[in-house]
Amino acid sequence: MFDMREIGKKIAERRKAMDMTQTELADEIGVSFQAVSNWERGQSMPDIAKLPELAALLHFSIDDLLTRGGPGDEQMSAKLVERIVEGDAAEYVQEERIPPKVIADVAPILKPKQAETLWEASVEAEAEEGNAFCLRDLTPIAPFVSDEFLHDWVMKASADSEISDLVSLAPFLGDETLNELVGKFTRGDGKVDIHGMISLAPFLSEEALDTLVNRFAQDAGEINISALTSLAPFLSDEALDALADRLSQGADRLDIKPLVSLAPFLSDSALDKLVKKLAQNDGEIDINALVSFAPFLSDSSLDALADRIADTASPKELAKLAPFLSSNAIKRSVDKIIAKHGVGELKHIAPFL
Repeated sequence: MFDMREIGKKIAERRKAMDMTQTELADEIGVSFQAVSNWERGQSMPDIAKLPELAALLHFSIDDLLTRGGPGDEQMSAKLVERIVEGDAAEYVQEERIPPKVIADVAPILKPKQAETLWEASVEAEAEEGNAFCLRDLTPIAPFVSDEFLHDWVMKASADSEISDLVSLAPFLGDETLNELVGKFTRGDGKVDIHGMISLAPFLSEEALDTLVNRFAQDAGEINISALTSLAPFLSDEALDALADRLSQGADRLDIKPLVSLAPFLSDSALDKLVKKLAQNDGEIDINALVSFAPFLSDSSLDALADRIADTASPKELAKLAPFLSSNAIKRSVDKIIAKHGVGELKHIAPFL
């Protein structure tokens, strides 16, 4: 990447040494004085079409103007700019095996078609050396090429890529391209990467994201509920219900704690399914977590859970849940407390009788 501050400093120093104003320099090469001012402050680069004229006027070579000297990518970029000016850059890129990174470094001062032609030549040269490109390689060039160009190359690269490779590229892709990519990632036997989905979610349409989530719901293995909660704000009710079905049908014991953060996004029917699964858990249910979960549950679901925990919970624990229970559920709990602990323990639940 060229150092715009350093280039601007060189332009300003040489202009002043030649006793020229910004306006005089601008008039000489046919640009506005604002353009010269922006160059000298390091806020923009001279257009590549103006570089030969600017360099000649200031008694620089293009190489001297653009680089700080010494070997490296900057020197390679400057040489490439010289060949672009001369009109034989594509051949130079292939012959010298100029890597795609250098093309991306030069791209800010190129027209989109120029950047596309040189990037393709570079990728072809890399392929001849046995180096395949992937989605992440497209990110540096993405701001400087057309949507059509990105679409075509993204489709070529996606076969050997992961969803996570898309994240840095996603802001530059259109909805059509992203939706098509999602379709490719959800075909075959590969599992969907939940963490990649979370990073990609803000860029996907609801339809595309639902497609990914539905595929994720079909994958074998345990669902990461905490990760799923990060996705929930972007999902449709239908996709969330499908995930609730997946959770409620799983063979594993369902942990209530992570469900609390997911609850605000679930429909009543989805929550009811999860409650039925919770009621089937072996051992004790975490009462404190259940109290946090309670505001989102229907009366019938809460009553079912109250019946489930009344056999194992203490009267003090049942009292925490009492504000959310129906009168019938409280009555049944009272009967169990009296039978198990005696009338004296009703003091905990008395305010709700």
